[in-house]
Amino acid sequence: MSDTALTPLKPLSIERVREYFDAQGWKYEDGSSPQSIRTGFAGMGLEVAYLAPNLAVTSSVAVDAITADRYEEVLNWAESFNNANAFPSVSAVKDPQRNLAALGAVYSMPGFWEYTDTQFAAHLSSGIEGVLNASRDFLAHFAPEVLARIDESAGRS
Repeated sequence: MSDTALTPLKPLSIERVREYFDAQGWKYEDGSSPQSIRTGFAGMGLEVAYLAPNLAVTSSVAVDAITADRYEEVLNWAESFNNANAFPSVSAVKDPQRNLAALGAVYSMPGFWEYTDTQFAAHLSSGIEGVLNASRDFLAHFAPEVLARIDESAGRS
């Protein structure tokens, strides 16, 4: 008999996310809805949201250094990233009003089944790490000077 057979399975919820963050000593604040939180790691912001039945870890990266005329280049980078990586999914965004090309990154944790605490922690941590790494890779490619400033201000230099 496996240990997982004796470990309780629980559904996804924003409360589980809050409990996990609290147990890790990680800081967060209320998000854009009661079912979300905002947080950040190493100078990069993200949101974790329960969008029934799934849990999503998301971030967007928009900096003045990446103007809207570079949208096709960002789109090609996003397609290459998605082809080379199982997660997270990234997309290119064009904001002509602010003259920006940006990146959206999302990791979605399926909520049609339940997870042990160990499984939940592994999925959530992997999602956070994946979204942060995708965001950093994007900046390293398109705006390395911005990434250097983020790292310097986060004490990572």
